[in-house]
Amino acid sequence: MDKEYELLKNEITATAQLIDNSRNILYFSVATISAFAFAQKEAFLFLLPYIVIIPIYIVTVYLVKSCNNIGAYLLVFHEKDNSFMWETRLYENDTILRKERHRADNAPHLPYLITGAGCSLVCICYILINGITINLIKSIICLLLSILLLMIVFVIWIKFKDIYEIKSQCIETWRKMKESECRRKRKNALLKVEYETLCKTANNRNGSRDKRKIRHFPANNIDAVYIYKRR
Repeated sequence: MDKEYELLKNEITATAQLIDNSRNILYFSVATISAFAFAQKEAFLFLLPYIVIIPIYIVTVYLVKSCNNIGAYLLVFHEKDNSFMWETRLYENDTILRKERHRADNAPHLPYLITGAGCSLVCICYILINGITINLIKSIICLLLSILLLMIVFVIWIKFKDIYEIKSQCIETWRKMKESECRRKRKNALLKVEYETLCKTANNRNGSRDKRKIRHFPANNIDAVYIYKRR
């Protein structure tokens, strides 16, 4: 197996494990803060879990995006007919079953959507049952804040919900880069041939013009500069 391929697959595995660990931290933190909020009987304390939910959610979606970016890189640069084809076949399968997969793509988002909606709902219910008649201004602020925080969670979900599309964009970007590298290599190969031809004819009787061309040969061509220094 290609060394880079193996290292990047290990990176995907490590990132997936990190996502699982962060989700466990989310559950523990939300449960602990919620228990404290019920003990203190303060409505605004039910919104404290958002200080954990939102940052972990943002980190998680970017980790998922990173995994897809690595997978797209492996698909474009490493996977061929005679090698491991996991990323290629996974993407083809997702393409065929996109409608079914589109629903499944929401699975990574559910823990954050559910915990966020739960915190806001409990806060609103607690205010409506106990707090709104005691302190009107404080209750209104808590209501507005609970809605705002829940909207932030939903905005993150809307932006990153289509994982298939994210991977498709990554694949397209890597393919453009690969095509650009191939064009640059072909150009350098042609420049190298031209330079070698000029070097061979520079010692001819009418080679003074070729010598001037060599002197002004493109300096941004690494292969040509290397040949020039060797000679």
